[in-house]
Parts: sequence; C-alpha cells; structure tokens
Amino acid sequence: MCIGNGLIAATVLSNKSLRNRKEMLLMAGLAAADFIYGGGTFLAGLLRLILAMQNKLNNLVTSWDCMLFPSTSPMCIGQETVGLMAVFISIDRYLAVAHFATYRSLGVKYAYRILFFVFTYGIIIGACQFLASYYLTERIADKKQVCLGPTAVPGWFQGVDSNLTAVFGYLSVVIYIGVYLVFRKHMRRSITDEFGNDDPRRTRQMEMQRRVTVTLGIVTFFTFIFYCAPIAYTSIASYLNIPFNSSLIWTLTRINSIVNIFIYLVRQQELRRAMISLLLCRPAVSTGTVLPQQVQVHSGTRRIPSNSEVQK
Repeated sequence: MCIGNGLIAATVLSNKSLRNRKEMLLMAGLAAADFIYGGGTFLAGLLRLILAMQNKLNNLVTSWDCMLFPSTSPMCIGQETVGLMAVFISIDRYLAVAHFATYRSLGVKYAYRILFFVFTYGIIIGACQFLASYYLTERIADKKQVCLGPTAVPGWFQGVDSNLTAVFGYLSVVIYIGVYLVFRKHMRRSITDEFGNDDPRRTRQMEMQRRVTVTLGIVTFFTFIFYCAPIAYTSIASYLNIPFNSSLIWTLTRINSIVNIFIYLVRQQELRRAMISLLLCRPAVSTGTVLPQQVQVHSGTRRIPSNSEVQK
C-alpha cells in the first residue's frame, strides 16, 4: 500500500507532462490518500508485532492512550480522504465527458484546489478525532493495548466517521453511473467539428479522456466494493448489534488500496513508462502521444522536418 501508491504519487508529481494533466493529479491524490491509509496500517502492524514479541497484546490502556499511537490518526485521515477523493474523481469525469470544452479550458489549478480541499478536510477530521478522544473519553484502562482508531474515540464519533465514508462511496458510484451514460451519448458527437468532420486533435484528446475515464471508473467500482461497502457494513452491524469479523472487513479495505496500483499500471501506459524512468533514474520524457507534424499545402500534404533533420 505504501510503496505502490507512494510511487504512483511520486511519479505524477515528478513528471512535468503528467502533473500538468488535471486527471493525473487527481489520480495521484487518490494514491496519496491510499498511501496515508497504508502508512497507518503499516504502523499498526508494526505495533502489533512489537507488542506480540513483548507479550503485551492483552495489556489494558485508555482510549486516550490509543489515540496517541502513531497509527491512529493516519488511518482516520486516510479513510476519509479516500472516500472524498472518489467523489471528486467522479465529478471530474462527469465534467470531462459531459462538458468537454469547458473541462479543457480549466487550468491545472482546478485540480490543485480539489487536492487542497480534500486533504484539508482530512486534517480537520483528524483534529476532531484527537479532540473527541481527549475531551469525550474517560481515562479508564479498558482497551487492549493493540487498539486501533475506533477504540480511541466515543462510539458515536466512529459511527459518524464510518457513515461519511460510506456516503462518499455510494455518491461516487451514483455520479459515475451518470458519467457512463453521458459518455456513451456524447463520445461520437464530441470528436467532430461544426461541419460534422472528424477532428484528429479532438479525437486524440477524447481517446485519452476515454481511457482515463474507464480506468477511474474501474478504480471507483473497486473502491466502492472493497472499501466503502465494508465500512458501511461495520457501521450498520454495530448499530444493530450484529456480530461481524472485523479482521476480514479491514483486510478488504486494504485490498482496495493494493488493487488500485495494478489498475493504474495496466491501464495507463504513460504512467507506467514514467514510473520506470523514475525507478531507473532516467530523465523524464514527454508522456503525451506525439504524431508527425503535417501541414496542408493545397491538395497535398507536406511533412515538416524535425529539428535534428534541419541541423543535419
């Protein structure tokens, strides 16, 4: 979760061609959210191993002690930002397919504003968790020392936290259903000019957007199945006093963060190439599709020579 998603975020941010594309920045934002959640998971697992070696797994601590563990805040912040990023990605894809001309005119600052809002929201949720644990929990040592975020706060706060994540997941899927319907309707019409002729430049742009839209649609689907739905189930089960296997639930949420890595790398060739360049410390190259430059001369077509050909 940490290595894969960290590499995706680092690849986009280190490659000028990728970070100048709005959809790639949002993809990196979701990877960063998964990285934060993965960091909390890694720290929680490390804590469990240390306590197991010291035979302290069943030692009792207070809720505030649980809050002070380094894994608690990253897991809460990561959980919330993953859900909210899924919503904004769905909205972004709707704009891209339903209002392509408007979307194309949006600058890259649009994506940075979204990322700023999402991660500011995550920090606020983390601060609320911290304050709720400090002021609203009793200092009674009744929690096992191998505790996670839910035991660090009052039950109502955990319910709100889980319900928000579930709502974000359902909302992102509903919006993406609309994306799919609008995408099918507008694809052909969007690649033609006002005379009804195919526009090669718009065709390339729409093909790029189509591939990103399908990729992020798959990511949104898996985020809903493996992340939002299990968290929603824990909230409902807790409210109805239905027993559930918490280890299975949280394992599913972590599978989602791992699956996304492979979806990105399999579907997005430019991201894969840029990551290989980053890992091998090669100079970054343009990831866009470059076609031979051509100019119309009456009824014929003449190819413009490249800079190296001119120098020769």
